[in-house]
Amino acid sequence: MGVGDFSQTKFSGGSAAASTVGWLAGSAIGIASGGVAIPLLLALPFIFGSSNQYTPDHRVGIKLIDETGREQQIIIQAFNKQDTNKIRTLLQTGTGLKATQRRTDNELVAIRQSALIDQEKLLENEKLLLIIINPKKPWCSYLDLSGKTNSTEAYNKVLANVNNLRAILAQTKYLETELRSSSQKWNEHLGSNPGLKAWVKANPKAAANLSECPEITTAL
Repeated sequence: MGVGDFSQTKFSGGSAAASTVGWLAGSAIGIASGGVAIPLLLALPFIFGSSNQYTPDHRVGIKLIDETGREQQIIIQAFNKQDTNKIRTLLQTGTGLKATQRRTDNELVAIRQSALIDQEKLLENEKLLLIIINPKKPWCSYLDLSGKTNSTEAYNKVLANVNNLRAILAQTKYLETELRSSSQKWNEHLGSNPGLKAWVKANPKAAANLSECPEITTAL
């Protein structure tokens, strides 16, 4: 967090800034927990208002880690020293950081690891909307990324977030296990069903017919 004196700098905005402290309290929860915060949420109160000009006394700069793991900076404008001190106190109480202080490298790694867990859980949820399930032949179920089943926009966005976080954390790219071939899934299915595996060995022709999937899944 950084605090600067900009008493000679004019700023065009509205009276919404008067409620900055109360509005900021809700947003500070994410900062206090060391979690992910969305910078645009903090910027919204300054978008609205008239074209009247104000002279802000101070600006408070905050760096946050967004859902992609990258650092983002936001600026809070205050129009008197009293409001500035309230904002600074609120942030110091919520984060445990004083002006010019930042999290240690180890803390930042922990924050990004937590964000990665959240994003991978979200990716699993998005994946459920795209899987075509074959209840009779579970090895023939597949992930439809063609966009015909459902839009893949959310899935692709979260996947990009996951891979950005993994890159920052020096991890390998996310491996989408649902893109395995039907033959791989069939062999895994046999591995977890020893009775069926014995039947397949005794009945290779019938087993070959059973293992076949509809044409759409054979390309996976």
